[in-house]
Amino acid sequence: MRLRRATGSDIVQERENDVSAAKSAMRTAERELSAVHAQLFGHLSAFPELARRIPEGVPSELLPLLKTGRHIEHYTAREKLPTLSRQTVWKAELDGRAVALKEYRVDPAALKTCFREAALLHKCRHPAVAVLEAVFESEGFFYLQMPFYANGTLQNLSDRTSLSARYLLELLLPLSQAVAHLDALGVLHSDIKPDNILIDADMRPRLSDFDISVDAATRRSRAFATSTASVAGVGSGIGGGGGGGGGGGGGTIGFLAPEVLSGGVVQLTCKSDIFSLGKSFEVIAAALPGRSGGASSSSSVASSGWFSSSAATTDDSEPLRRLLARMTAVDPSDRPTPAEVTGLAQKALAELVQLEADQALRAREQEAQRMQSEIARLEAANQSAEAERATLQRLQASRGPPAYWKSNPAARASSDGLALACLHQHSETWRALSALLDTDGSQLGIGADHKHKSTPYDRLQLASAWRIENHPLWGKYAGGRHTVEAGLQRVLSAGKPRRDVNCRLHDTAARLPGGLSAEANEEILLHGTTPSQILSILSTGLNEHFSGTSAGTAFGDGVYFAEDAGKTDHYVTMDRAHSSSAATRGSNQELHQRLYADAASHPGRVFYLLVCRVAAGYVVRTTTAHNARMTSPDTGEPIFPVLRGAPVTRELAPVSGVQPPVAHNTLIAEDHSRGGPYRYREYIVFQNANIYPEYLLAYQRFNGSLGPLA
Repeated sequence: MRLRRATGSDIVQERENDVSAAKSAMRTAERELSAVHAQLFGHLSAFPELARRIPEGVPSELLPLLKTGRHIEHYTAREKLPTLSRQTVWKAELDGRAVALKEYRVDPAALKTCFREAALLHKCRHPAVAVLEAVFESEGFFYLQMPFYANGTLQNLSDRTSLSARYLLELLLPLSQAVAHLDALGVLHSDIKPDNILIDADMRPRLSDFDISVDAATRRSRAFATSTASVAGVGSGIGGGGGGGGGGGGGTIGFLAPEVLSGGVVQLTCKSDIFSLGKSFEVIAAALPGRSGGASSSSSVASSGWFSSSAATTDDSEPLRRLLARMTAVDPSDRPTPAEVTGLAQKALAELVQLEADQALRAREQEAQRMQSEIARLEAANQSAEAERATLQRLQASRGPPAYWKSNPAARASSDGLALACLHQHSETWRALSALLDTDGSQLGIGADHKHKSTPYDRLQLASAWRIENHPLWGKYAGGRHTVEAGLQRVLSAGKPRRDVNCRLHDTAARLPGGLSAEANEEILLHGTTPSQILSILSTGLNEHFSGTSAGTAFGDGVYFAEDAGKTDHYVTMDRAHSSSAATRGSNQELHQRLYADAASHPGRVFYLLVCRVAAGYVVRTTTAHNARMTSPDTGEPIFPVLRGAPVTRELAPVSGVQPPVAHNTLIAEDHSRGGPYRYREYIVFQNANIYPEYLLAYQRFNGSLGPLA
């Protein structure tokens, strides 16, 4: 067996494990020893040697909480808290649990205050009073251990968020009960303020900081009342505190009762604590929404009654404000007792609940009206459900090849996945395609863009036609059409007006197999081409990146279409006859091999035209000649997007007011009859995924019965 050599890091890890185990054993022994001492402290007469383990001056009632073996180093993750307490307060962890440690110097005056606060905390145990868990001496300081209340003070909580009136009343209930409990024990807290009210993890209040609190015997003393007024009058300032270790009074200016400040009473009562409690909540309530001059110091958060909603009204807080006004009356006799505060808080809560119930009733009535409208909307939606299901079925069907395509396994297996289905002259599809060539004969052969000049002619006649069955290209188009449908739906849902294309060919195109998708604003449009470009287009589709290479780009860098064969006739060139040999000059041999079985089937003197499906989507119009900064006559907005101050003419601008953005899909350049600059209407598409060339037409030019013409 091969032994692994120990490295330096292994040795360090072993030593760290040893130290951790030793600390754990020491902590276990300390807990066991403290538990034994706590039991034996009740029998000091029998075990006098234990007395030397008790710090001098520790009251006997604190002995059950005294941890004789506890050391400050037992606490990890110590962090000094930014508090307004008179003593240093630490947050630390003991055995993985967060606690708070209040630190006192080990001198007679500080220890007297420490022991008095600890004894009062222990004596005044109550669900709304901070819990004293342990006391111990270490490194020249004496510590009081309490739970760490995760939500900080009431002031901290109010600073972080806007509290609701209902939650403040729910806090007042247990706090008033705590003040009544203190009064029954003869204790006056003397320094109630938002910074001395802690909020636990369950959002419940805990009264804390009893270091200047006094018992019944002290508060009946004129000397105490006088010293309280004197110490407070020195000017501790808001958030500060007076008092000392000698039993004198104190408190925080702004929360002290008038009788405490005046010093004119022989005996202070719980009414002064009631004033301080009311004043504390009055300060917090000043930030409630709806109060004149009051504003939350942070954003409101709607939650289960703890935090106020931005919709809160002045009436919501009125029951709380009336109660606080009584608690902060100048004359102590006009203030309620703690028990009366509890009753009044319950009554105010009931009133607030009734207000909320009234608001809920009004909300339900509004909801009922909304539901009526929703029912009407659902009924309308139900009527369109069948149409939506049909749309879904069409969408699913559109992902595959159309049902009317011929089954051609050889084409699917071919290198380009392309098949050309020759159409018969007596079919309905032939007749519909032939009708697409109808145009105003008087305008044929006229125009600066006309490529192939010939003798005059006045009509175009279909000679041959093929359906283009390209499976990969159709899949691309089906995806693009679906994207257009989704974008168009988002545009219409944003409240934009529907813009129908009103294509001249629409009714004729509807006679072709497969119909047209209204959801994508789909149309059949025409694109003239030359023999040399046909095979590339049939294989890979029309490419907008090559736009304008032969005809110019009057309206941006897209693919140009027309709804009139007279316009597309400008851009075609003649395929004169069948090319039987690659050596033939001007040969189109490969094209002819795909289109014509032999020379006899070539009609001669033909021109080619693509009949394309186009997902036009959301269109934008122009009535001006080419101008990169042209604007829509319908909205006045730019047609092309602007990047770094310059128009980008390879795409269309997004539709305004739609997020996430949706770009316009098609630009329509209007003709003379619609206020446009040219004779024919043109369509420009900037995404080739929105185009599928479905038919290839070979047509001839005639003049009356004379033709075909060269």
